[in-house]
Amino acid sequence: MSGWWGPQYKFEEIMDVAEYPERRFNPQLTFHLHVMLYCILLCDNDPLDLSLDEFMKALEDLSLTKQMTDYYTSRVQIITQTLTPKKADKETSKKKSSQRTRSMRG
Repeated sequence: MSGWWGPQYKFEEIMDVAEYPERRFNPQLTFHLHVMLYCILLCDNDPLDLSLDEFMKALEDLSLTKQMTDYYTSRVQIITQTLTPKKADKETSKKKSSQRTRSMRG
């Protein structure tokens, strides 16, 4: 389950979101962030022999938590950049749309 969406799929599996939709990922909840970090580790390090409980215990080391949070943030930035059209692409798209509209009128 590697790739961009693997950690999200794993999160939904671990949290049993199909049965409990209210457990969908909420970045405002620390527990959800920690489970997502665990899911990223699982997907990026197959096979990983570390239970969720062991991972949560390891996060008591605040330096590890900071490293994991930095890693998560950088990964989210990469995903966001991939999914969000660049400003230049948006401007080009607007120009083409404007040109099409004018040619339809005219």
